[in-house]
Amino acid sequence: MVTFRMQYGDEEAEVECSEEEMTILERFLWQARRIEACPLVQMGMPFSFRIGWEQNGPTSVTVSLPEWSLVELYLYRLRPIILKKDRTNFDKVCRILSRKFTFPAIAKGISEERKLYRGANIENTLKISSNVDGTDVLLTSDTVLMDYLYGLAEYHDDEKHRKNFERLYVMFPTELGQALCLWLLQEKGGAILRIAEFIRGIIDTYRGITTQPIRADLLAFRV
Repeated sequence: MVTFRMQYGDEEAEVECSEEEMTILERFLWQARRIEACPLVQMGMPFSFRIGWEQNGPTSVTVSLPEWSLVELYLYRLRPIILKKDRTNFDKVCRILSRKFTFPAIAKGISEERKLYRGANIENTLKISSNVDGTDVLLTSDTVLMDYLYGLAEYHDDEKHRKNFERLYVMFPTELGQALCLWLLQEKGGAILRIAEFIRGIIDTYRGITTQPIRADLLAFRV
């Protein structure tokens, strides 16, 4: 068992973590630093899309995507945190933090980051749906993102998930779907880096050292 004192603002408390929990937090921090180092992140996620339409006129879609090899590396480094079975999964790590650090401000902050991880900023900014079999499906939902990821060769190469994703884009080019998913993945990356920066503070406090801060601002929300 690892025990140390943690101060947050004017509050101070003794924190106990198991060796396994500390190992998971340290591994999450290591994974986050790998994400931060991705060229795509360092470049500020260079992608864009524009949807235009006129009343009784056609819809126009313009999409600009980064080189796939850059996206591929980003996806690969996100994988141990996005996939639910991994011990460094984002939600699992947040649950450890919520159990161990009960300061109200920290609890609120972790709750907010979990919402942002699932695209709360995007949901409040843009709602675009596709009708499939009489049901409107939100294209910026986590469910659609998982269909996209699990259909990729870099994740599960699952034909069912790939078809689920492709059938959403009858009226729009699939490149728009890729851009929307990249936007969601940018938001996930931002939440990961912010939680990792909090974890860095915990580990630095425990070890009595000061390490390089994580630049979560690289993946700040943008429209």
